[in-house]
Amino acid sequence: MDTDQLGGKRVVRSNKWDKLWLLIIPAIFLIDIFINNRYSVFWFCTILIGATLFIIYIWYHMLHPKFLWVDTKTKKGKVIQQKAFELRYNDTGVFQYLDTGFNFTNKDRTTL
Repeated sequence: MDTDQLGGKRVVRSNKWDKLWLLIIPAIFLIDIFINNRYSVFWFCTILIGATLFIIYIWYHMLHPKFLWVDTKTKKGKVIQQKAFELRYNDTGVFQYLDTGFNFTNKDRTTL
């Protein structure tokens, strides 16, 4: 797909602020390990590292400029979603279609 027409961004069909609820789960684990003394050192470190990495992963996808978050309920979102669909639908990929058949290009080698 030619993503240059979308500014090189990946379209995500959701409002990015709807994903904030995903941060509740690791936050509960982080609060729990600091309040309760029932965890061993292994589980304390595992939960601390795992929850922190999960939070960083979610924030990365929410704030990185390469992702284009589209709220499909808005007029602008519907236009961007339609444009992304048309780009994907019209993309021929590694095939080149001819009147006599098609060509397949793999690693700079064309097969008829």
